[in-house]
Amino acid sequence: MLDATFVRIDTDDGISGWGEGTPWGHTYVPAHGPGIRAGIETLAPVLIGADPRQSGRIEYLMDKTLPGHPYVKSPIDMACLDIAGQVTGQPLPNLLGGCFGTPTRVMSSVSSGSPESMVALIKKYRERGYRGHSVKVGGSNTDLDIQRIRYIEEHRLADERILYDVNRAWTRRCAV
Repeated sequence: MLDATFVRIDTDDGISGWGEGTPWGHTYVPAHGPGIRAGIETLAPVLIGADPRQSGRIEYLMDKTLPGHPYVKSPIDMACLDIAGQVTGQPLPNLLGGCFGTPTRVMSSVSSGSPESMVALIKKYRERGYRGHSVKVGGSNTDLDIQRIRYIEEHRLADERILYDVNRAWTRRCAV
């Protein structure tokens, strides 16, 4: 189970903006679930009363009060963007600079299993239109991981992109 923090910012005009922060455990990225709440406790006194639509001012106040710690500030940024979108009637992409003409490729997430079950899952994603897959390897058996990778590569389509995510499980020696 992951430690999640949900942030709600309420304006004087009765608009509520929501944000969320969920680091992937304590050892996956340099972020700590309870650290979000501790950081917000530090930031809240300087942010209360500030206009959440003034993103530059909010960013300045947060950086001055708590340098670094972007994982703490992210849910606050989200909540402020939510408020700005509601106030202006604009969708999030417009608030972040607009949409591009070409879509962004989205990757499926393929859990570890037998090589055959992993390819079967990739085939299901293909039917849904995915052409990119993040394949989870990095278990305790490096030889099995190599079998998985070889089998998946044998069944990869020419237009597919596959990333093999070892989730920090391999040492340098294992990777070599």
